[in-house]
Amino acid sequence: MGIFTGTLCFLCFLLLLAKAVSRKFGLKKADRLFMKLHKPLSAVLFLLCPVHIFFVLRTPRAIWLSQTARLPRATQLSQTARLPGYLSGGCLFLCMLVLITLCHTCRDERRKLKQHRILSAMMLICALVHIGIGIFYTP
Repeated sequence: MGIFTGTLCFLCFLLLLAKAVSRKFGLKKADRLFMKLHKPLSAVLFLLCPVHIFFVLRTPRAIWLSQTARLPRATQLSQTARLPGYLSGGCLFLCMLVLITLCHTCRDERRKLKQHRILSAMMLICALVHIGIGIFYTP
C-alpha cells in the first residue's frame, strides 16, 4: 500500500509540474487547465503524503524488524529498513510544507513566484532522490 500511495503522490506531483511545462511551451489551453487543477492537486498531494508515510512505516517488514530487534524505541526507526529513504521523504514533505506556507503568507507576487519555483525544483530533486533510494538502496 505504501508503494501505491507513493505512486499516487508522484503522479500528483508530476501533474503539478506539468503546469510549468505547459506555460514554458506556450500551450495556453493546457496551461489554463493545469491552473484550474493546481490547487485541488496540491490539496490531494498534501493529504496523500501523510497517508503514504503511515503505510510505509506500518509495513509488515518494518513492524517485524522493530519487534524482533528488541531495541529502544529511538533506534527502532533506524533499524526498520531504509533510513535514507525516510530522510529524503522527510525533506520532500518539509519542502512541500514550506512551499505551501510561503505561498499563503508572501504578498509580493514576483518574490512568491521565485520562491515557488525554487522550492518546486528542490521538491523535484528530493522526489527523485527518494524514489532512487527506494529502488536502488538495500540496507
